[in-house]
Amino acid sequence: MSKNAETKLNDYIKLEKPDFQVVQIGANDGKMADPIHNLIKKYKWNGVLVEPVTYIFNKLKNNYKGVENIIFENCAISDKTGVVDFYQFPEEYENDKEFPFWAPGMGSLLKPFDSPGHRNLKSKNFTMIKKPTNSLTFNDLLEKHKITKVDLLQIDIEG
Repeated sequence: MSKNAETKLNDYIKLEKPDFQVVQIGANDGKMADPIHNLIKKYKWNGVLVEPVTYIFNKLKNNYKGVENIIFENCAISDKTGVVDFYQFPEEYENDKEFPFWAPGMGSLLKPFDSPGHRNLKSKNFTMIKKPTNSLTFNDLLEKHKITKVDLLQIDIEG
């Protein structure tokens, strides 16, 4: 996050509030293109970080190792609690030099679509797999973790 963006966010909310609560849907690995990672660590925010892709979720937990007050949830957020079909790139693609570093974050509840990024990856024989994935509704997520207020909701999802 740029210093200017952080200053604007600071003007909007009290960053150093001790009971500040963040919910991040689509947390990815907690670093790549993440506008709040450093803020969570700097201001010791409380939070729930949600990431449905297991191998990315494991990186997320590792990137927040030692950070207190963070709850990690390995699930998708959808219109139902249960199991949903989630489309993602297999972990083994990360070892291929041709596979872009940003592509694992393209997972979605939607079937792969015809965007330039998807077409480019498909042309290089990188295809998504459909994986049964645990899912919670947003309300069930909040209830599960006894969250009664959300100061910042950050969403970065496909579709």
